[in-house]
Amino acid sequence: MKIVKHEGKRRLFDQSQTLILMDESTLDRIIEDPSQPLLQQEEKGVSGEETRMYDTTTSLLDVCKEGEANGAQRLEVSYDFFFGGSKRENYPDSPATLKAYKIIHDLAKEHGMGFSASVVSPLDVGGGYAKSHRDTGRTMQFKEGLIHADGTYQLDMIYQTQWTNNKGPIKLKLAEVTVFAFNEERIDGTPYYFVDENKIENISATVQYQVDESSIQVSKDGYGRGNIRVYGKAAGCGKNRCLAVLVYETPELDYFSENAADYMKSIIDMHDQKGIQYAGFYSDEMHIQFDWNLVDHFGPDTEINTRYLTDSLAHTYADKFGRQYEDFAKYLVYFAYHQHDFLPGEEGKLPSQHVFGKSREDIVRTWMFRKCYFEMLQRRVVDLCKETKDYAESLFGGPIMTRAHSTWQEAPTCDHFYDNQRFQVSNDREHTRYEYTPEYVWSCSIRENMSACYDYFKWNEYLTGGGTDHPEGGFIDRNYYGSAFATSLALLNKFPFSYYGFWGSPKPVLERLSDVGLTYGNQSLGYELAHNFIQGLTPRISDVLTIYPLDLNYLEERFGSWMVQYGYTDYITEDKLLQFAKAPANGRIQVRDRSYRAMVVFCSPLISAESLKLMKAFAEQGGKVIWCSAPALRAEEGILDSWKELFGVRALDFPYGGLTAKGKLVQFTGMKTVQDMEILTDFLPDYIYPVVADGAKVIAKVEERVVGLQKEYTGGGAAVYLGFRPRDDQSCSLGADVETLFSILKEFGCYEEKGCEISSRPAESRYIYNRFPNGTVTLANHMRTIREGWYGTFYRDEKRDAEILKDVELTPREISLKEAEILGRKISYEGIGALSYRYSDQDGLTGFAGRKTTGIQIDEKVFYFTESPADLAWYKVDKQELEDEIKQAYAVKCDTEALIRLPFNASGMRCALCRNEQLNTEKEYNFTVKEMETILEISPEAVGKWIVFYQQ
Repeated sequence: MKIVKHEGKRRLFDQSQTLILMDESTLDRIIEDPSQPLLQQEEKGVSGEETRMYDTTTSLLDVCKEGEANGAQRLEVSYDFFFGGSKRENYPDSPATLKAYKIIHDLAKEHGMGFSASVVSPLDVGGGYAKSHRDTGRTMQFKEGLIHADGTYQLDMIYQTQWTNNKGPIKLKLAEVTVFAFNEERIDGTPYYFVDENKIENISATVQYQVDESSIQVSKDGYGRGNIRVYGKAAGCGKNRCLAVLVYETPELDYFSENAADYMKSIIDMHDQKGIQYAGFYSDEMHIQFDWNLVDHFGPDTEINTRYLTDSLAHTYADKFGRQYEDFAKYLVYFAYHQHDFLPGEEGKLPSQHVFGKSREDIVRTWMFRKCYFEMLQRRVVDLCKETKDYAESLFGGPIMTRAHSTWQEAPTCDHFYDNQRFQVSNDREHTRYEYTPEYVWSCSIRENMSACYDYFKWNEYLTGGGTDHPEGGFIDRNYYGSAFATSLALLNKFPFSYYGFWGSPKPVLERLSDVGLTYGNQSLGYELAHNFIQGLTPRISDVLTIYPLDLNYLEERFGSWMVQYGYTDYITEDKLLQFAKAPANGRIQVRDRSYRAMVVFCSPLISAESLKLMKAFAEQGGKVIWCSAPALRAEEGILDSWKELFGVRALDFPYGGLTAKGKLVQFTGMKTVQDMEILTDFLPDYIYPVVADGAKVIAKVEERVVGLQKEYTGGGAAVYLGFRPRDDQSCSLGADVETLFSILKEFGCYEEKGCEISSRPAESRYIYNRFPNGTVTLANHMRTIREGWYGTFYRDEKRDAEILKDVELTPREISLKEAEILGRKISYEGIGALSYRYSDQDGLTGFAGRKTTGIQIDEKVFYFTESPADLAWYKVDKQELEDEIKQAYAVKCDTEALIRLPFNASGMRCALCRNEQLNTEKEYNFTVKEMETILEISPEAVGKWIVFYQQ
């Protein structure tokens, strides 16, 4: 019997069985005989993992039987060459794929499972498209060089032959070599170089090139490359610079082609005609073709400088932004960043970039040009996938589950923080992943942008439920940014629940990371779900909303993640803010079903007039707007003027793109509780942006330059300008807890005075705790001071990890509360891991989850559940979760044989043992009621299973 409705967020808890295709030959073996082993040999793939996903005896039949035994609702098929395989020949429309998928589909159905496969991912569909279409994808690789006085030029470039990602290797075909000539002029000692777009000349008629065939090789990670020399003589062209462009054909869609959507839908039709019906689309790491090698090409000297560019993309861009962009290839000049190594001295080391003109407005217009390109590409790819998914749901019914995240190169997880850093190799403790230092090298954000997966919030429209793997590969998210980010995606998703995926660290470390993730309401993959059910399957409440800084990567491609990994806020992009925000009122701004006291803006100089209008209305209605870093710099639509008025600024007091202030102090002359803050680097994120005040109170200076203002509004509102990056690093990554941002937010009353975030963030706080809309409070020990220093592989060697952890001081997991005041109540409790409780004066205790505990005391009320410590969870199921015929229900789980006393009266209710988290009853179960308590004996067969009390 069903107790809870199998819809909405509950669908995220469907059991699924995974089948990973790591080698193309697997399809042939499935077609020949699904009972034969999936693998004939144990290939390691690019991951280098020692442990394999399957052994050489496991068959498809075995996988299906296992799924049936586990009660799986879906069999999910994916390609993942990360764990094995060396070539890819079959795609969703290939005959072998259709035959094999039909067999898998039917066998899964025989074993009670629906079917899911990776048939919508751009990486999967592209190979088939390229076999039947001429308008395939194209990527253009570029490099800047000199044109000598006699007109000769010569550039030595990387010649690419193969890219690899988790969907398999692809071949690149060099279609043509193009060269553009231009002159550049450095602007007043800045890293900006003026190039007149109207005087860029195509000199391709002069070009010659020579590939060094002997240099071509394929790395262990599957990246194929060699050397190519591009040269020629453009006598009399009058130019001193050139941009050589290698144009490659890639086996993927032309995403801007008129037939792209029809092609993707035709794949769905093919499968439908074969009798293959879909309950899900495996959708992990959605992006377009690019090479994910983090070793052989990452950073200023080896990065693949490419952009996806087809004729139809150029035509679409020109339609939207101006006919001059029809010849888009020449505008690659304005993407060429940090490519002046051919110049002598310091000038050759500059983070150079080309801009449209010599004024600040021209520089900003260049940034907008890049922003529009990346946004247009990202949106088009997501919209194609979403349109195809919608079409499939119209055929097969819905929802079709597409649970996963958009990329595995999340910033800052995969950023490079020092020269010669290697992903998954033990971290050097002299360097930090939590703060900018002078050793910082490069962000992976540019790779995400190039491959159309940087805007996680846009992909949130296609994916089912929120989720992220930010703490992967050994990075453990000590500032909780990844956890806050995952919940932020969930709040905007059609299925508002998030997962927090992590791997690459020793198990004791991941357990502590899981505890913290649970306090945010995240499903920590592989760990107990009980806390999530008690919380109402929703993220925690935050008082602050932060604009996620997509702009930074458009200003300078080296940066992207902003490096204020702040975990005490919700995140949103400007687009989603404008889509979901309601008119501010009573000191709050509401976004969907959440409201906020304050809005923080991280580095958004390209913000729109509409967003500034919303911020002003918020301040006028009593809200707090905290603006960080560069001002709103666009002149069109009066944006800059509106920004000045909002923050009380008369004039900008800096040239071009800001000022460097490395080693200087931000002094908070107008604030009582904020400590002075050192500026760490001369990188773009640490630039300062002084201003001249116009009636606003000065609250911060660097030397004598004003970098902080506070403008008061009636009703208690305020607009605060901070013309710098306010640091915040609870992980003590540089030796001390820096809490500049938190202190500012606290002083301006952005948090509830005795709320969770105010109590959790200070350095002396042992616990982090959060509250939830249904009244639940969840807390756990902080793990912010664990020092990382281990290898980052997926599969772990516990003995090796134990040796590593001898030198690591782990934070405690034990919880010991003695009349601790939490949100106005006194709590006493002993246990480990995470604690969740739901209590109100009206209903009493209606939910609890704890480990190695006997009970909890709330104010004067004592609740003893067991005589001996146990892992125990129980909760009253929310009425809206219940099937229509069920009036009320309680769910209980315990990990050991025990006699449990529960503080509710189950008289008149039935009791049953359940099969899974969906609370589907399996068999009747006995209980007694005594003195308004329900007494339940956990038998051996009930250990670790949900038991449900219900009333019809």
